Amino acid sequence: MRTEDKNRLDRLLSGGQGPSVQEKESMLAEILRQAASKPEKSPWNLVSGKYLVPAVALTIVFLVAFFPLLFLRKERRTYDEFTARGAGSSRALMQLACISGKEKRPIFGKSKSCHYGDTLLFRLYPSENARYFSAVALGADGLLVWYFPSDTKSSLPIIGEGIAREGIVIGSEHAPEEYRVFGLFSDRPLSRVEVRSLVESIVQGRETSVELIQDGFLLEK
Repeated sequence: MRTEDKNRLDRLLSGGQGPSVQEKESMLAEILRQAASKPEKSPWNLVSGKYLVPAVALTIVFLVAFFPLLFLRKERRTYDEFTARGAGSSRALMQLACISGKEKRPIFGKSKSCHYGDTLLFRLYPSENARYFSAVALGADGLLVWYFPSDTKSSLPIIGEGIAREGIVIGSEHAPEEYRVFGLFSDRPLSRVEVRSLVESIVQGRETSVELIQDGFLLEK
């Protein structure tokens, strides 16, 4: 470090009142030394100090807003397993629910365990051109149980979206086993022969003029 007497002598020799060349060089050296001694701010320090708190806050907001959608998506996937096949469309949807006299409201889209005397309900979401709904159940023993049409019922006229106006009371025509239910959406009523042929065609992967959806239930003793 230069002394004050040395600095004064340098100014007299240079003939000026301001800092001499030597003083300027000394001051520059001191500034560089102090700058080198200060810790450099790394990008991580900037993040941890200035940006970390806002980033954590945004993450929390994102999780609160979108985390429930993960469960909704999962539940919707359960329904989508039963979307339409055939007719080049996947817009129709059928859901089943069993309800007893003690229950006030049906629960659709869940695992369905039914009992004798329960009513099997159909919640329908038809495609634009669908006018009629037909349904048949296939038991584990390979036998068909006819719902619409049956001996006393024809294909159901579709009246918008929602629960069909007719259900099926589960009686002795059902064995206590698991059933696959085939729902068909069509632009006209279908006969039993047509329903059987269409179910066989779609199960074998052939295109048809109707939309077919599968769901199922377990009939317990």
